[in-house]
Amino acid sequence: MIATMLAGMTFSYLIYSTTGNAALMALMGILGSLPTIIIVTFAGIIVDRFDQRKLIFISIVMRAVLLIGFLIIFLFMDRLIQTYVIYEPFKNGIIFRITVTKYVHFIWPMYALLFINNAVFTLYNLTVSTYSKFIVEKKDLLVANSFNSTITQIASVIGPILAGMIITVSYLYGFMISVFITGIAAIICSFLMKHGKAPPKKEITEKSSAKQEISRIFSDMKIGFNAIRSEPKIMYVLLVYMGFNFVVASINGTFSVVLQGEMTMNATWYGAVIAVMSGFGIITSLVIMKMGKINRKLILVNLVIFLEAIGLFLFTYIRNPWLMLFVITVPFGIVNGGANIPSFTLRQEKIPHEKLGRATSFVFLFTSLANLLGMIIVTSVANSVNSMYILLVGSCLCLLLSIISFIFMMTKSELRSTDYSEEQVETKQFEQTEEFIVILDKDLSEDLEIALPTSATASSLD
Repeated sequence: MIATMLAGMTFSYLIYSTTGNAALMALMGILGSLPTIIIVTFAGIIVDRFDQRKLIFISIVMRAVLLIGFLIIFLFMDRLIQTYVIYEPFKNGIIFRITVTKYVHFIWPMYALLFINNAVFTLYNLTVSTYSKFIVEKKDLLVANSFNSTITQIASVIGPILAGMIITVSYLYGFMISVFITGIAAIICSFLMKHGKAPPKKEITEKSSAKQEISRIFSDMKIGFNAIRSEPKIMYVLLVYMGFNFVVASINGTFSVVLQGEMTMNATWYGAVIAVMSGFGIITSLVIMKMGKINRKLILVNLVIFLEAIGLFLFTYIRNPWLMLFVITVPFGIVNGGANIPSFTLRQEKIPHEKLGRATSFVFLFTSLANLLGMIIVTSVANSVNSMYILLVGSCLCLLLSIISFIFMMTKSELRSTDYSEEQVETKQFEQTEEFIVILDKDLSEDLEIALPTSATASSLD
């Protein structure tokens, strides 16, 4: 995650400082969602069929290779960017010298690698989420997900600070250190291959024809979708987060543009904003981890959306760096720290491990579709509409979504009920059994007119 943050900031600053094009920055958001839409359904099937330890290791190694690709393209940047000089004559005899720069041979290789990198990252996230369900007991899933979120937020503090210092010196060092850190991560992950708990081995089936294999894929997709549909709370979170991802697409495309463009923040300031934001995310994750158990996670889902609306509204009007650093980062940091914990935990608690990969892939698919739609809209207007209006519309839509989703949750008993209804049933059955024993003991003592032995006496008799 540190390498991801470092490489991401290096890439972002390199593209914007080279081209100064807001639409290209927004396109980064599209390339974050599009790979997920294309491969996530098949990724879910792969995760449920193969050894998840190997998939985690392979995905990290692939990301290291892709980062080397970024490094190579950067080294040949001067040759890939083409500059033309055009002499334009006018009627009065004056000849204008116009310099035209074309970035296409530099930009598109970079974006192609970004696309593949995001596809691999999707597989990685899906695999980690599914494997966590297998190795963590149900009662500890919320704590485990909170811990994972904390680690991610810590990396989000270290990464931007590191990036801010390194990018100021050289983009080259940013890519080189990202490759080095990812290599270390791959070495560490290799221990998982030997010491990690192995998932149950899938039964080896006979070779099937292409038609049978395609039919099997559609059957697997149906299993994943039905697993989501059968759980009202998971379906509710999916629908709400689809709307949420569509709305926050407005900040994905404009965040860097506002900080780098309108506010002219250098890499150090930019890294500080991201780091402080992640710091509040760490606090949020630790608070949830300390709680250990949340009986009604949908309330946390709605709180996250409401705080995002506040953050977007503040981000619309505030352009002071210090207020940006210590005011706007608060709601955004809480959202970053707490947004995924309830949704991940609900899926892991309610969906069996053998179906979780396929079910989670559908969640990723639909939320990414919503995010992609939002990013397409933002990209199409990024160069013609002031970012303030984009953020203002986003904040209003987010507030409306939080109000509607909360009202809908409160009107449905299956949504506002506790997430651990099965424990209530077990407790009730236990209480009924105790009550029956008390009544039986009372009847026996009255009918036989004898004193029942105490537990100590009963133990000695046994």
